[in-house]
Amino acid sequence: MSGLRTVLISTGFVGVVGIGYGMWSVITPGEERKREMLKNLPEANPLRMEETRKRNALMMQ
Repeated sequence: MSGLRTVLISTGFVGVVGIGYGMWSVITPGEERKREMLKNLPEANPLRMEETRKRNALMMQ
């Protein structure tokens, strides 16, 4: 009985981990989406980055 219980608990745990991994792989963005997100970051625009540096320098004074 104890061995069967251990097997069932282990199988359930592996199943839950597998479902979690499957859900994680579905919701993570693909390579193309990652590139698009990086391209749209404010740091990608040199003018915007310079404005941010100036603003941060003023805040630190």
